[in-house]
Amino acid sequence: MSETEVTSESHEHHTVREQIIALLTYPQTLLQAKLHLEECTHGGLYARGDRLCHECEDKPECEWLFHFGEYASLADKSETELLQAIEFALDYVNADVVRREHDSTHCDCESCNWLRRGQQLFDAAAADSSIGC
Repeated sequence: MSETEVTSESHEHHTVREQIIALLTYPQTLLQAKLHLEECTHGGLYARGDRLCHECEDKPECEWLFHFGEYASLADKSETELLQAIEFALDYVNADVVRREHDSTHCDCESCNWLRRGQQLFDAAAADSSIGC
């Protein structure tokens, strides 16, 4: 493979990685808006050693935000971690879309559009064994 092909492939993979990181912004916003942060003694910052966090009904969402939210360094996450993050986000947004009884294949709301883009990117990244890690 020529140096030009390697550079082009590397740039393509880097772009997919950047797209995944950018795509995670929307579910971060959704999660933060739906959590009961006023009741949280940690302000939504998951505390692994706190028994209350382990028993909280918002534990999966808080834990995800702790690892993949706005204060996490997503650029340092592994390929596997980013794929797990987007998979959780897809499940979360899909549940929201289903709850609101939207047809995600045809609806033009922000959640349905995100879900279609997210699924396409996830499928492409999962099919490609390396997203620039």
